[in-house]
Formats: sequence, structure tokens, C-alpha cells
Amino acid sequence: MALAQARRAKDSRRSTRPAVGTGSICPKTIGNAGSRLNYPAQVTTRKRATLNTTFETAEDSLGFLLWKASNTLQRLHADCLRELDVTTTQFSLLTCLVYLQQGGAVTASSIVTHAGMDKMLVSDVVTALVRKGFVRKTANPVDARSSLLTATALGVRVTNAAVQQVEAVDAEFFNRLPDVDMLRVALRTLVTQTASSSFT
Repeated sequence: MALAQARRAKDSRRSTRPAVGTGSICPKTIGNAGSRLNYPAQVTTRKRATLNTTFETAEDSLGFLLWKASNTLQRLHADCLRELDVTTTQFSLLTCLVYLQQGGAVTASSIVTHAGMDKMLVSDVVTALVRKGFVRKTANPVDARSSLLTATALGVRVTNAAVQQVEAVDAEFFNRLPDVDMLRVALRTLVTQTASSSFT
């Protein structure tokens, strides 16, 4: 009787083993090393992405070329401004401020309009320049919602030193062109017409 019970227990253990491929046992581990099951690898093919553009090459796009040239010039400006402890954006705001304050009081809105800069960006850059001692903010007696911005004596000195270096870089950069005046007219036209129209 004990022998019969042992046989039934053995048969029960065999019946509870998971079938190949349906349980937690990896099929590759079943059987001897020389008789493992092999499965064909799945081949996944992906469609190559294409750019929906009217241009044959990137260099045919005026927008791309202008953006790339601007990035190159920005890097050159950043290199020469590094020793003065100002970024290219801070330099742009400082030059606008010193230029505009020659004609009277300047607010952040004045700089936004003149330079075409983002309002929030101007606010952040002004805060950084105030910390550096390059710009002073005072209450606006005409409009309490805004502040008057003034370049400090240190700010003016740094700005003028930066202008000398940046203009030297610009001269070398643009003198590679056969007609710099034509580029100036073209860019002025783009800036003027863009400011007086809207793009959708």
C-alpha cells in the first residue's frame, strides 16, 4: 500500500510540471545542451523618416542659413565677451539701454520694442544686470506699474568696452561678403516689414 501511495505522489508531481513555452521555465533551458530548442529571431523593419520640405538640401533654405550664420556669430560674440563677464543677451540689452537712455527715460517696454526681445527675457536679464551693478532700477513717476532703467557708470564702461570688441568681430565676420551694404538693406527690410505685419 505504501508503494502505491509513493507511485501516485510521483505521478502527481509529473502532471503539475508546466508545458514547454507556457510556464516560467525558459524553453532554451529544457533538454541537454546539445538538443536545446531554437526559435527564429523576430525581424522588425522600420520605415525611414522623411522630412516634408520643399528644399533639396538644408543649404537651399534661407531660414536655415540665416539661423546657422547667426549661431556662428553668437559664438564669436560669446568668446570675446567672456572676459567682461557678460553674456550675449546681457550685452544686447546693455547696448540697447545705453543707446536709448541718450534720448531720455528707458523702461523695460522700451527695450522690448527697440530690440524685439521677449518681455519675460528682458525682465530676467535686467534682474541679473542689477545684481552685477551694471543697471539701476528706480520708480517710474509717470507709471507706477513699471520701473525706470539706467545703466550705471560701471555698466556704461563695460558696455562700451564690449561694443569695441563685438564690432571688431562683426567687421571681420561680414567683410567676407562681396556686398555688405546689400545685406544691411535686405536685413533692414525684413526687420521693418516683419514688425509691421503678422505671420500666421
